[in-house]
Amino acid sequence: MGFITRLLFFSLPLLVQGNICNEPVRLNSRQQKSSLYCSSCSIHIGGQTSSPIIQLEMSSLTQLTGINVRYPNNDDEEEDNEKNSKKSSYFLEYRRTQDGPWRAYGQRRQRKIFIERRRLFFNDNDNSNRTRTFLPSIIARQVRLIFLTASISTCAHIQLFGCQSQSGLISTRFSHKSILNSDVKYDGLITNATVRGGLGILNDGDTYQFLRWSPSPEPILLLFAFDSIREFHSINLDLKCSVLFSPSCAVKINVGILDIVSSNNIWTNRFQSLEIENSQQVDNTTITHLILAVAKTKGQFVIIQVNTKEGLALSE
Repeated sequence: MGFITRLLFFSLPLLVQGNICNEPVRLNSRQQKSSLYCSSCSIHIGGQTSSPIIQLEMSSLTQLTGINVRYPNNDDEEEDNEKNSKKSSYFLEYRRTQDGPWRAYGQRRQRKIFIERRRLFFNDNDNSNRTRTFLPSIIARQVRLIFLTASISTCAHIQLFGCQSQSGLISTRFSHKSILNSDVKYDGLITNATVRGGLGILNDGDTYQFLRWSPSPEPILLLFAFDSIREFHSINLDLKCSVLFSPSCAVKINVGILDIVSSNNIWTNRFQSLEIENSQQVDNTTITHLILAVAKTKGQFVIIQVNTKEGLALSE
């Protein structure tokens, strides 16, 4: 590992800590409490099976940390449902924009490995108030529950928990050619060449997990897409340079903030090469904190280019 970069957008935190991001979420403009919802239409799964759905919408992009789903207080209905595990289970899908692609919770597409979506279950009588935790959390504007039954009259009490997404980040994209480890949390598409359309380690709030790139003559490009045009003040970087490889490492960072990704002049600021000298630390690293000003620049996309001959590890 050559150096580690921790990325932060000033006044745009990527995650609210889990101990406070667990409030009831208002759904379909209703109050912030558990409400009864009934399926209103059916969709086709895999082009074959017709299943009822309940679709829910948040007022803004939201970080979801948990869910509680239970049947109405009807003892006879609950007893019948508990005998039928298929009727008491569902798939959950979500999307970050009103016209964006639906993503299945638990499903991952990494190179040739395809992980099947996760099957979730209703809360039973003994656990009616227990919240199912999303690990990792979900960033979404809309969610829908797909029930594993042909019934068209499925009803349930549903409550989602979480908090408003302060950053508005909806996807990250970067090259996958020289990456050393796979992002197991990424909910977009991972191919041999690129990682695109999803979120993962770079926004999960865990500063102990990193994506690592091997040394390469090509610069590393990172594209961050937001749900709307926002005003950026600065970008903060924490750089760690490993003394195991060299006494110092050089890095050049370019930043671009733009309205559309096809803009010709993408670079907002160009920064000269930085030389980071090492001093022996407990973990064999030294940390340099950088604040890169972008002069209150507005845009919906942020591009960061990192030029270095060393290896790179990137967290938040």
